[in-house]
Amino acid sequence: MRSRMCQVTLGVFLGFSVAYANPKVDEYLSVAKEAYKYKDYAKALENYQKAAELGSADAYRALANMYMIGAGVPKDHKQARIYFQKAMDARHTQHKPQPSTEAKPAQTQPTETQQTQKPQATEAKSAPKAVLAGAQGYMRLGKDYANGQGGMSLDFKKAIEAFEKAGQMGEGQGYNAIGDLYYNDGKGVEQDYKKAFEYYQKAAQMGQPKDYRLGVMYYYGRGVEQDYVKAIEHFEAGAKKGDGWSCNFLGWMYHNGKGVSLNYQKAREYYRQAVQNFLKAGSEGSAKAYVFLGNMYRDGDGVPQDYQKAMDYYQSAMRLKSGDGTYNWANMLANNSADHEQIKVAYQQAIKLYQEGGKNGDANAYASLGNIYYNGIYKHGSSVVQKSYKQALEYYQKAAEMGNGWSYYKIGTMYAGGQGVEEDWNKAREHWQIACSMGYEKACK
Repeated sequence: MRSRMCQVTLGVFLGFSVAYANPKVDEYLSVAKEAYKYKDYAKALENYQKAAELGSADAYRALANMYMIGAGVPKDHKQARIYFQKAMDARHTQHKPQPSTEAKPAQTQPTETQQTQKPQATEAKSAPKAVLAGAQGYMRLGKDYANGQGGMSLDFKKAIEAFEKAGQMGEGQGYNAIGDLYYNDGKGVEQDYKKAFEYYQKAAQMGQPKDYRLGVMYYYGRGVEQDYVKAIEHFEAGAKKGDGWSCNFLGWMYHNGKGVSLNYQKAREYYRQAVQNFLKAGSEGSAKAYVFLGNMYRDGDGVPQDYQKAMDYYQSAMRLKSGDGTYNWANMLANNSADHEQIKVAYQQAIKLYQEGGKNGDANAYASLGNIYYNGIYKHGSSVVQKSYKQALEYYQKAAEMGNGWSYYKIGTMYAGGQGVEEDWNKAREHWQIACSMGYEKACK
């Protein structure tokens, strides 16, 4: 029985068998599997390396897992990421995977294809340690590519491939990560709510729902038919898990009677929970949580208006290098101070952080820069940031190339008005049509 379980774990650990032209690969893999089963890691490592040198994707993947869990080698996540990438590259160049001819126990562990088609809510919990380690390795690899970190260049296509692999191995957060890329306007891929919803649903079916995002999609009918009941179900589920955004949305719904009956008592309770959860998230390193808290106190949204608290929270976001937090803080500073030089320094810091964000793949950061230069910033009768249509267009174009619909709309507006470019209504309509297809109703008129 123990031998049978070892075979099952090892089968999942390696995934598909592939028909190789070189029979030596099969020989090395067979020896490596047997050695690994009996914990002869040195022999397993030697033979996996030999198979990998001949181009075996399965061998690279096995090596990656050994480094992830420290099986016979020191744990080394950086080396594991390198092997995971080599496994992905090798699989692209090999022949189409064929089902293994090796006998496998029935109904013990679904194949990768079955995992994709019918993910189970208990999959991630019951998956063997090696599989979970492999999935986490692909998650790290995906994040590195999506953020241009860990020695990897920014590459959203490879990020999606890695996240997809993690999802297939039982890690629902891999599907959530792909959903985020398709949902967020300008995150390396063109915005597609329908695709985003499909991936969020895959993660939900695996017991890892992104409740706030699903709630928003049901509430507004993004990628799915509008359904307030399902939206509330997801927001309430998110609130129970301590999600500040879910609590805040519920507070707003009850405060305004949107999709629910007006109920100020419930609204106050959800807003209170939102503040507590945002404070917790901020203390754990979420700049977005601090920005949202700042917005709540600045606008008196569910809490008593308090400009000092708002500025304090924006400063907390600034310490986490948030462009939005710095920009909002600079705006409040400009409204409450006559120190022109201090105000100028604050806005320049925001511009610098937005530039860094854009270089790291955040198209919204480039779009924000476009807005700054399109309008210019004038405080107390003098210019803090000079208006420049040329610079605005450059940043809008960078953001548009990364899939930002708002920037397509603004570029169209600039062509229509001859702002920084020669007036061209054909190009204006072309950009507006793209923006319209991405959900910007204003561009559709």
